[in-house]
Amino acid sequence: MKIFKSKQFLVGIVGVLLCGMLFYKYLRLFHGEIFPVDNKFIVENQTNYEIEKLKIYQSLRVSESNLKISLDDTLLASYPDLKNGDKKVLYYEKEIPSDGNLVLIYETKDGKKKYQFGSEYLPYGTRWSETKFNITNDDSFFE
Repeated sequence: MKIFKSKQFLVGIVGVLLCGMLFYKYLRLFHGEIFPVDNKFIVENQTNYEIEKLKIYQSLRVSESNLKISLDDTLLASYPDLKNGDKKVLYYEKEIPSDGNLVLIYETKDGKKKYQFGSEYLPYGTRWSETKFNITNDDSFFE
């Protein structure tokens, strides 16, 4: 049994598929408002303590030598309490408003503030991203 009757038919099917994929890429790139925004942050607590006041910021200025959040920095996601071993998915359902690095800031039950930098740099206008934060006992303390 022959599925494809001729080479022209096969070439036509491949051409239609390629044009469809290119059209889809064009729509996502230049007309992204058609598709939903999905900036996802996966946070996993791998410590032996509970976490309070978890916040994810985007900042160009925050670094290991400058740990101050300013009014120019954007709060992308927050969560009140994260127990030991919990894994949460947080969303920012808008375009990323500015360029910058991701920084996760949280407090322990003891009141100590800790931070962790994200592995990604999210540029202005990012609509689809997935960033994972694994919170461990080795995270740095605020000074």
